[in-house]
Amino acid sequence: MSKHTLSEDSTIYHYTLLYRFTRKHPFFWLYSVCLLLWAFADIVYSGPEGLFQLAVSLAVVTAVHAATVLPLTRLARGSVPRLWRWNAAYPLFGYLPAGLVPIKQWDRANHHRLLIGFVLVALLYVWLPLPWLANAAAAHYFLLLPQLVYVGKCVRLHAGGMLKVTNRDISYYKN
Repeated sequence: MSKHTLSEDSTIYHYTLLYRFTRKHPFFWLYSVCLLLWAFADIVYSGPEGLFQLAVSLAVVTAVHAATVLPLTRLARGSVPRLWRWNAAYPLFGYLPAGLVPIKQWDRANHHRLLIGFVLVALLYVWLPLPWLANAAAAHYFLLLPQLVYVGKCVRLHAGGMLKVTNRDISYYKN
């Protein structure tokens, strides 16, 4: 019986780090200023009720985003649902990838959330008062903006990579 030997440079998992977004990224600070301006505008326009509208809008939109992504991760071909979980690492909130996830899968999930959220806000236009509608639309785009920015930057670097989200950073690897 012959012995099988492996060469030293054979690997099963070989990922090369292309980019790492940390909290020192300029977008992080700009995003924080936008949140403060949004809260200030709500207080000026609606008083203390404006902060309540902001909080409720963020919570409801986060739940709608999760309800959009959950079936997508369960039904999509090649998707592994256990690689997605709840995350609250500022500026990323909601149902996000937990392990190495293909960038195309996260990009597809973001596009579904963007489209479905836009349609829901447009449908609720008739029933919601203007401050609630404005907060819902702002919460929708506010929660999606960092994901769209980070995923867009990663896709421009290399289209077929893997993304990993941790509490400290977002790492983008190529296969």
